[in-house]
Formats: sequence, structure tokens, C-alpha cells
Amino acid sequence: MTTQDLLFETFLHLPQKYTFPIKIANAQEFPISIKSHNDEISNFNYDESTNKISYEIFYDLNEHQHDSSINQIVLLQKDFSPFKQGYDVDVFVEGIQIKDNYFDFEISNPDENIVRINIPYEELMEIKNKLNLKNDNNQIKIEILSGEQIALNELDFMFENGVNAKVSWNSKLKTDEKIPLTFSFFDVNNKPAKDILFAYSISDSSGKEIWSNMGISDTYLGILTPHGIYQESVLVSTDGQYQLKIILIGHDSNNFEKYFTSKSDFSLYSDSVKEEKTEIVPSWIKNNAGWWADGILGDQEFIQSIQFLINENIINITVTESKSTGSQEIPSWIKNNAGWWADDLISESDFVKGIEFLISQGIIN
Repeated sequence: MTTQDLLFETFLHLPQKYTFPIKIANAQEFPISIKSHNDEISNFNYDESTNKISYEIFYDLNEHQHDSSINQIVLLQKDFSPFKQGYDVDVFVEGIQIKDNYFDFEISNPDENIVRINIPYEELMEIKNKLNLKNDNNQIKIEILSGEQIALNELDFMFENGVNAKVSWNSKLKTDEKIPLTFSFFDVNNKPAKDILFAYSISDSSGKEIWSNMGISDTYLGILTPHGIYQESVLVSTDGQYQLKIILIGHDSNNFEKYFTSKSDFSLYSDSVKEEKTEIVPSWIKNNAGWWADGILGDQEFIQSIQFLINENIINITVTESKSTGSQEIPSWIKNNAGWWADDLISESDFVKGIEFLISQGIIN
């Protein structure tokens, strides 16, 4: 037998794309596109009163194999307000709500938000049994609803190179279920920091690492964020105190010679997911920070406030290495931090990180 006697065939199933223009009350028109791996789409409808997208696909529950699934990708314009960042999304099949494990709502694309649906055969069989569904017409109805605004938990991270990051997730989510984390990076002007390379890890209260991602590229280390936003779902199985560490590794596929690290603590519970916040600094210090950020208070008065906190052991500063940069000027991002902290835009722990930086640079003794 020779190679000429062998026939290799590769089957690539490309999804069919359907685009449906819809008009809302103010006469704006938005295209909703659906990429379907499950044959044709019919009976598309958008109900503005309930913010619900619905349509049917051809799917024979009696004939499909165990390795088959319902696989749909719904593309929504970024400015289509019913489906946007910060709002809940629910998916229903034949009126049965689908678990969060089987769909994702992605916001990292700069042009559109994306709902990805992948429902395995076993889940479809459960739906069939619940409803005693005969599926005689081989049609399955899919509904996608934009729900109420989500209360987000947020962690803030500051880095020595002036970049800052925010990690957010739905506060309703809890331990032992998939939690989509959104990582957002900003430059010194608080604009999206594009093409950041980073890695992250989650450790429990004993310091044991329970989750990490260093990227998967063969040519560079880290996760690349072309648009300054990255989403990934994590699973934490037990209640407790945790620490999220982010390492800035590089930019635009090039790794830095020196990495920048920032950490933030949070708690996960079985009944809710919430950021741990503790107020330990006197309110007058917070007022001083705001006045200093606004230029009402001078640098020396602000430094004296911080030295008071250190001398009175109100805050514990951990600095691994102290080195003088030759400059006693306080970086602008520290002043920004102080103003944000005074306005409750960042946590107290992130404000303290800025103080640790000042000490490490020899600006505060």
C-alpha cells in the first residue's frame, strides 16, 4: 500500500451566520448576528419590553449523538444598551433556565459583546425529560434575556510603572461555581492600557496557590490583552480568605526586564461573594488625603500624616527592599491614589500600597 492508496478527509463545520436588524423605541437600528453550529435559525424576535431575544433552531433530540451540543454565538453591538457590561444575562431553552456553566457573556471585544452558548447533549436530555418534550417538529426555542443591573465586587491594583488594574465579578456568585473575572487595565491617564502582558494567581489564607494563569504562548510569557480587558472564569471550592496577585510581565508580546506585582485580598462565601473591606485609618487622615490630592494640603503635611500612621502602628508597612531613586518628588499616581481613596473609589489596602512604594523609594522614612 502506498500513500496514493490512502484517502484522508477532514470535515470542518463552519457556523452559519444570520443577521437580524431590529429597531427600538427611539428608532435606532441595531443588527443582532447569530452564528449557529446547529443548522438554520427561524422565528427570530426581539421583545423590547422584556429585553428578550428569542429564536428557534433545528435540533432533533431523538437523533443527535451523545457528543453533540447546541452551540450558538450571539453578537451584539457595543452600544446596544440592553446587553452591556454590568447587566445580568440569562439563557433559556424551551423555557428552562440554563446553568451559567453553559454560556458566557464576553465584553472584552472592543466592537461587540458576545453571548457564547454551548449546551451539552446530557443537559438537553434533562430538559427533554423535565418537560416530557416530544420534539416532534425538531425545533428548539432559545431565549436570551438581559436582566437587572449586577452589583459588582471590585478589587483595585496599582503598579510602580503607573499602570492600574481593576478586577470585577458578579457579587451574587459564590464558592463552588464558575465565577467570571473581568480584568481591566488602565494607563497613567486612566485610559485603557492596550497590549498588556500579565499573569495572575489566587492563593488561600495559608499561602497555597489554588489557581493561576501564566499564559499559553510559545513565544512570550503572560496573557496578552489587546484591548486592555481580559475575562476568565475561575472555580473556588471552599469559603475563606484569598489573595489575588497580578504580575505585569510585558507589553505587546515583549517581556519586561523587571516585572511589576500588586496584590489584593478578598473573601469568598457559599452564600455570597464579597470583597473584604476593613476601615483602620482615622477619618481625618482620609480627609487630609483628599485635600492633598486637591492641592489644598502640601506634600510635607501629607507625609506627616502618613508618618503618624506608621509611628502609631495604625498601619503595618511591609517593604522588602528600600532604595533611593535620588528624587524626593512624590509620583503623580500616588496623589491620584489619595484622591481616589478619599472618594471611596479604591480600597484602603490599595492606598497603603502606595505608601509602601514611597517608603521603598526612600521618599518617606
